[in-house]
Amino acid sequence: MFKISLSYSFSEQRSHALLSSELIDTLSAIESQGSIAAAAKFLGISYRHLWGRIKRWEETLGHPLVHGSRGRDTRLTDLAQKMLWAERQVIARNEMELVKVRTDLERVFALAMASDAQIVTLSGCPDESLITLRDTLAAQNVILDINFNSSRKGLEDLAAERSLIAGFNAPMWATAQSNAGATFSKFFASSEVSLFRYCARTQGLAVAKGNPLGLCSLIDVVRKDARFINRKRGTGTRVLLEDLLTHSGLSARQLRGYDHEEASHLAVAQAVAQGSADAGLCIESAAKKAGIDFIPFIVENYYLAVLRKNLSHPGLPQLLETLRSETWREQIRTLPGYVADNAGQPVSHTEVAWLDAK
Repeated sequence: MFKISLSYSFSEQRSHALLSSELIDTLSAIESQGSIAAAAKFLGISYRHLWGRIKRWEETLGHPLVHGSRGRDTRLTDLAQKMLWAERQVIARNEMELVKVRTDLERVFALAMASDAQIVTLSGCPDESLITLRDTLAAQNVILDINFNSSRKGLEDLAAERSLIAGFNAPMWATAQSNAGATFSKFFASSEVSLFRYCARTQGLAVAKGNPLGLCSLIDVVRKDARFINRKRGTGTRVLLEDLLTHSGLSARQLRGYDHEEASHLAVAQAVAQGSADAGLCIESAAKKAGIDFIPFIVENYYLAVLRKNLSHPGLPQLLETLRSETWREQIRTLPGYVADNAGQPVSHTEVAWLDAK
């Protein structure tokens, strides 16, 4: 059994990958580009160098990694494909922890190099666009210290003043009688919390490429006894699922795999892509990233909550100003299923129907 050693590097531009491995990067390039020549060009190395790298790894592993000869189209062997799927699933499952480690390292090094940097802490629902926001704010000497966990945990951290901002998601149609109302409204029982719009995201059903089981609803998932993969308790998506089950006249126990939980949207999508589940709820961008099909269900709002007394906290005005810019809205439009037309705008409690549940 091979052992894994982790390391990190410094650069002006961050890689999109949370972890990087020569072997996995090579296999991924071959998978996406379809040939050794195209993969070599994609990786910025010579054809001969890449072919030699593949042969060295095949010798090390004792198994072939590609089908096809030099100069022809190349495809991965079953082993190589399994290695890719396995790594993607592990990273997706541990995405929040990996992001936290990287954020912590960047924060402490930034403080060591610029002691006047402003730190803004955020706790709550994972969202890939927040990583982009963090990079944007870094150029303004503002460090966005993100702790991805769940919508409910983010609001709990805000109430306990362990975090400056809470990020959470709720369906646009949520009412006082909904599960979203019962879960979130208690954190807004007083007027001490200000609410801001961040983005709107499309949530739906992640299904295998081509949707071989013909799944278009939760009723289909139950009727066809498809394997479902859930999100953890306290997440906005788990709250959404409970409401969708109620609206569909279904019970949780009718879902095969209801107790099988993953920590993030991407982990759900990767589980479906890998074939360990037939369906699960996630946002559209996660399904697209995993290369699977997506059946849209609802549009939800992702909110940012801040205690009123902290609205003038150093760094927070810059964050809100960034969200209100056209440049930021254009960045968000590149993500599948995202809209940020009203980002950074305050939300009156009377505008949110589920707040009446308090």
